[in-house]
Amino acid sequence: MNRYLDPKNDIAFKKVFGTEAHKPLLIEFLNACLHLEGEDTITDLSYLTPEQTPFVYGEKYSIVDVKCRDQKDHQFIVEMQNKTVPEFVKRVQHYAAHSYASQLQQGDRYTKLKPIVLFAIVNHNLFQKDAEKELVSQHKTLNIRTLKQELTGISYAFMNLLNAPKKPQECHTLEQKWMYVLKHVTKEKEPAFQDAHIMEAYTTLEQFNWTADEYDCYVQSMLRQQTEVAAEEEKYNKEKEEGEKVGLEKGEKKAKLKIAQTMLAEGLSVDKVEKMTGLTKEEIREKLVR
Repeated sequence: MNRYLDPKNDIAFKKVFGTEAHKPLLIEFLNACLHLEGEDTITDLSYLTPEQTPFVYGEKYSIVDVKCRDQKDHQFIVEMQNKTVPEFVKRVQHYAAHSYASQLQQGDRYTKLKPIVLFAIVNHNLFQKDAEKELVSQHKTLNIRTLKQELTGISYAFMNLLNAPKKPQECHTLEQKWMYVLKHVTKEKEPAFQDAHIMEAYTTLEQFNWTADEYDCYVQSMLRQQTEVAAEEEKYNKEKEEGEKVGLEKGEKKAKLKIAQTMLAEGLSVDKVEKMTGLTKEEIREKLVR
């Protein structure tokens, strides 16, 4: 039995970062991982609606793990995505755009719109540059000539846990320490770091500090995720098999058409070509007869 539960689990992640008592942990986590300094530093935040009805058909009940607003009214959407989701990058853009537009009610002025940062924590490669071991990649809309950010409404950040340090000795910044905890804490027997907020995260994740009901919710979430992953893998494999079958059939038909073209060029009749290739007269006339 592991001493510490997995913070990549939805329930555990919200318990660490999504409660009023743990607001300082979320503030430190965001400042460290998004490299927020100076006037951009988050000094306070408030949690928004903890659960949201999904607007994308087929999504899990809550597609947002933690949603908050800082002292400047900037919104941060922090999502833990531990499984590979088809077209994930398009989905987060869809959600960020929806969240940005949803700030306005009918008749509101556009000045009410505040910047939104969607911060996704993933456990798989999204971009080719992930191979460069970038811990958190940040994406903004820039002028391609001046590289200035003049469209500040929506920006994105992606933490790739595959690039997390593998040993505590490799962690020299808070960003690296938080990544290590998120990735490896279930293998730890003792806290790897003594930083106050990270120690609080260890305490929160310690299984013996969870009530029976809380742990039951954790297990149910884990089983639900495993079921979703298995279903998606089965769907993917089925679609792959069907795609390969269709591809093979197309390849065979293409080869037959090429042979039929040669036969016609040598003077064979359409009837003869039909009989020898198995193609229909319509296919032969449509594709080959000029």
